[in-house]
Amino acid sequence: MGIFLKKKQWSGIYVSKQRQPGKFWPWVRPMIWEKAQELYQMGQAKTMGDDFKGITAERKELHEGGYFYQAKLIVLRNLWRKERLACLIRVCGFLLQTKVYLFWQVHL
Repeated sequence: MGIFLKKKQWSGIYVSKQRQPGKFWPWVRPMIWEKAQELYQMGQAKTMGDDFKGITAERKELHEGGYFYQAKLIVLRNLWRKERLACLIRVCGFLLQTKVYLFWQVHL
């Protein structure tokens, strides 16, 4: 018996572990595919000029062309920046409220 078994023995009965669906990747993946398609079409529009028809690529083409990887970097960077900004706003808002509260406590 190895440590990498997918099944766990429990009182003589093998019970398979069910993976819980994630909370991050299921809603981020469609954003990545959409951005990859956008990057592909932007590249096609640059090279084709006026002959561009707006053809969509298959997922395999997006992977092979490196568009999926670029889109993944862009989407994750944008999400990180958005989260960092939201955190900064929360912290600054808290500090501002604390300063106002302390100001009124001192001056009353």
